[in-house]
Amino acid sequence: MNFLSSFHSPWALALLPLPFLLAWWRVRSRRSRALKYSSTALFGDVRPTLRARLSGWLPWLRAAAMALLVVALARPREGMESQEVVSEGVDIVLALDLSGSMQALDLVGQNEIKRLSGMSVETFVKKEWPKRSRLGVAKEVVADFVSKRPTDRIGLVGFAGESQVLCPPTLDHGILLEMLQAADHETIPVNGTAIGDALMNSLRRLDRSKAPSKVVVLLTDGIHNAGRAHPAQAAQIAKTLGVRIHAVGVGKRSGTQLVPAQNPFTGSLFWQEVPVRAEEQVDEATLKSVAETTGGRYFRATDRTQLADIYGEIDRMEKSEVRTRTFTKYRERYRPWLLAGALLLLLELLLGRTRLLRAP
Repeated sequence: MNFLSSFHSPWALALLPLPFLLAWWRVRSRRSRALKYSSTALFGDVRPTLRARLSGWLPWLRAAAMALLVVALARPREGMESQEVVSEGVDIVLALDLSGSMQALDLVGQNEIKRLSGMSVETFVKKEWPKRSRLGVAKEVVADFVSKRPTDRIGLVGFAGESQVLCPPTLDHGILLEMLQAADHETIPVNGTAIGDALMNSLRRLDRSKAPSKVVVLLTDGIHNAGRAHPAQAAQIAKTLGVRIHAVGVGKRSGTQLVPAQNPFTGSLFWQEVPVRAEEQVDEATLKSVAETTGGRYFRATDRTQLADIYGEIDRMEKSEVRTRTFTKYRERYRPWLLAGALLLLLELLLGRTRLLRAP
């Protein structure tokens, strides 16, 4: 804040020199009215008293008092600048597949596969598997997506053979991330992939939303084979509600993947390379239809990098509008100046009519 903005009426400060000019004129005119003598020899030994010297300062005392009153007239004030963030956010529900197939390790890169091959399987199962599985990679990418959208209400729906709301849409992303990290393949102990029910549950969380944009981001690695609602039915309802659905399929299309296997005789664990089976592939046709019906998009990720890029693209597509308004609140500070000026003026009047009274 600049100097002039700290006064309500800064134009009044232009009057500041006037009291001092009047004091100077008064002192000068008083000297011109003094008695004139042909010689001052008679007063050579006369010294002015303290009272006489002080009386000469009375005009300047009045000038100081008037100057303080001028400052009070300008109304000094203290400004406190504040910012108000006005956000028109996006309400988002993240529908996350928690079925047993999400424990597959096919999103792990080739370099990591080589490193895992040299690791004790027991050590891997205890420390690395939850982070390197499809679900572990998805949770890491989703958490990063949430961290980039602080002004959006985001919820979480988990599903396997049935669907469950793990966190309703909220701005408390700390709670959301806690629920996300706690979710695993044992959260919903029902086999299957109920994509339709997951979408319906997500839509119920957005039904009363007043946000200008409502989105469901569905991530799955399987085929709809459980639950009561069909994905196509959920897509039509989403279209009616104005909810876009972005669908993300994860998992390799072909090739092999490493899985821990147990020796039936010794009980020890070892790595086994198995082919990716066609019957475990994502139902891309259904997911594409769901996304296109609602104005969303379908994506396919076969490794962690692709999955991170997909959520990055969704983040760019579904931008929130955030506007910032800056305003300043002022507190009046003229009272001390007014009081000081009034006291000095009163003092000058009292002294000028009592102790320091003098003839012109």
